[in-house]
Amino acid sequence: MMNDTAYYRATSSTFNKIAWAFRRSFLGQATAPLIAQSIYKFLQTRPELILKNESLRRLGDKAQLWAVLDPRVAAIPIGFGPLRGFSILNDPSPHFPTFRVLGIEEVMNQVIFERIIRPGDVVYDLGANVGVHALLFSRLCGPGGRVYAFEPWPENIEKLNANLRLNKIQNVEVVPCAVSSRSGLATFRTGPDSSQGKLVDDSNEAERHRDLEVQVFTLDDFAAQAQRRPPTLLKIDIEGGEGEALRGARRVLREFRPMVICEIHDGTAAEVVRSVLGEADYEFFVLERGFRVVPTGESLPPWCHTCACPREEVNKRSSILAV
Repeated sequence: MMNDTAYYRATSSTFNKIAWAFRRSFLGQATAPLIAQSIYKFLQTRPELILKNESLRRLGDKAQLWAVLDPRVAAIPIGFGPLRGFSILNDPSPHFPTFRVLGIEEVMNQVIFERIIRPGDVVYDLGANVGVHALLFSRLCGPGGRVYAFEPWPENIEKLNANLRLNKIQNVEVVPCAVSSRSGLATFRTGPDSSQGKLVDDSNEAERHRDLEVQVFTLDDFAAQAQRRPPTLLKIDIEGGEGEALRGARRVLREFRPMVICEIHDGTAAEVVRSVLGEADYEFFVLERGFRVVPTGESLPPWCHTCACPREEVNKRSSILAV
């Protein structure tokens, strides 16, 4: 269990502190498993309420402090959604993505993945974190497909490998490196939680205690290696580094024409993503706009989920992307 000192560093919310204090009390220890199990059962039957109600989503975030199930349980079984039948190792930290695991967060992403990925496909999962999406990709690709899960943070790599072993996954290869516009070594700065680390150009003195030196590949270099299969889909969620990753994938985009599902984190990255994929003759759809096509010349939002499709595939894919 996360100790109090680590927890208070992770959050300043008064509600969270009260909830955590109660969770550690005798009454909290006695009642939490029953409360958490009730929440879990409720979500199994009515997940659409969470999708439509912002207040319930915020309440769901608070429920993560309770790890949804008894924190003494080693693994959480996933009871509904596209990951049904898998389990994921429990994590008592307040940033553990319990509701994403259960299929509540990023549901539209999961819907699109289910529509796009076919048995035998190859997915490059950039920013694999602890493996929630990698499990879904593994199922959708099937035994004839392949998933390359790129993750540079050692703590996440350990959890990612553990979740793959827990579910006896054979078609996912963990690639312990970051992805950018050049291959070599780079500085990786860990964030306040396991989902927010990123590459940085330089390292100032105040942040060095949170910096790591990590191996970096371009996707062009990675795909050119012997026995590596080229991608049919790129999933990119790397905290602002998405533009640089695509700069290092120009040959992959030109020769193999993968679809791209990308979370854009800022305006600078949005401009680079738009430029690189535009040069490669891709067309854009934005999830937050109902997957409306973004007209030529129009900027992408500074934060959004975008699906980029090779222009020659748009007509064939339009029915798949309609949501």
